[in-house]
Amino acid sequence: MGEEKAAAGSVRAAFEDGGKIAVITVANERRANAIDAAMIDELAAAIDESSRARAVILTGAGERHFSSGGDIASWGAMEPAAYGRDWIEHGAKVFAQLGELPGFVIAAVNGTCFGGGLELALHADARIAAEHARFRLPETSLGMIPGWRGGPLLAEAAGQQAALRMALAGEELDADAALRAGVVSEVLPAAGLLARARELAAAAAARSPVANALAKRLLRGRLDVKAHGELGAEARASADCAEGLAAFKDKRAPNFTDD
Repeated sequence: MGEEKAAAGSVRAAFEDGGKIAVITVANERRANAIDAAMIDELAAAIDESSRARAVILTGAGERHFSSGGDIASWGAMEPAAYGRDWIEHGAKVFAQLGELPGFVIAAVNGTCFGGGLELALHADARIAAEHARFRLPETSLGMIPGWRGGPLLAEAAGQQAALRMALAGEELDADAALRAGVVSEVLPAAGLLARARELAAAAAARSPVANALAKRLLRGRLDVKAHGELGAEARASADCAEGLAAFKDKRAPNFTDD
């Protein structure tokens, strides 16, 4: 039992820039940052804590792994019904909450990004990767499937054929291949990865949180013209819009609030 406790992982949120930026770290280095059952619940708590942040950086602890995926020790002995309900459905709901955050979510992929780790990263709004990062879906080699909605998101990011090659044939992408496929938007030396993530986060945090949240709903959704108009009206009615227009007129930087 003591050894199991020593190997247990954690997910924690830390805050920067007066709470405008949250950094969520997946930490289970002895198991390549594999995600265990307790970590899913901790991820849910970290996401909830980050709900007022204007930008969120998601990364893995250490220098080698973002996350190697779901920890087999957590789900391997589950009966099928419990596995589907308590592992897949619960995990998928928590991962979806990450994508539903109003702030700009950036996955800084600092190494191995396999299985559920890749699915987690795919729920971010943007993914940047260290040069040594690798991406793979190993589930079908275990007789399993990607269950945390990573398959559809991968197909959306990289195209259906690339997603099928990864899911069915186990094709692994290095960072440059992931960039070409559209899985990530940028590849950087490992030493500069978090600095670039913070640069993107700071740029988003400087903009209107109201407008950014509405723009995110537009870009991530498939909304009709009427819905676009409704969201546009909501943005126009906001205090942030009034501040933005006043700042433009006064030739100064806007001072957006979280109200």
